[in-house]
Amino acid sequence: MTANWALMGIAGCGLLFVGLLAALLLVHGQHLQALLLAQCRHNAMQRDCLQRLHRDEQELRSTVRAERAHVAQLQRKVELLQALLGEAGAAAWR
Repeated sequence: MTANWALMGIAGCGLLFVGLLAALLLVHGQHLQALLLAQCRHNAMQRDCLQRLHRDEQELRSTVRAERAHVAQLQRKVELLQALLGEAGAAAWR
């Protein structure tokens, strides 16, 4: 009879131990799920930020191209004006 009680006590302790492990795993799983959710939110925010930066970069590159074209146009105008002034100056000396 004592052996039976000893076996029941060991089985009871084993069940208690397994129950505690299950509870710890459940709590740890919930913690990991919360961490994963936070990481997903962080990644989504980073993706949005990167998309905004990409759009801003494209906009800036477009602006720089337009400014360079404008500068080139102004340089051509200056060259034409210099040529006209040079011709007008040469005609005045004649």
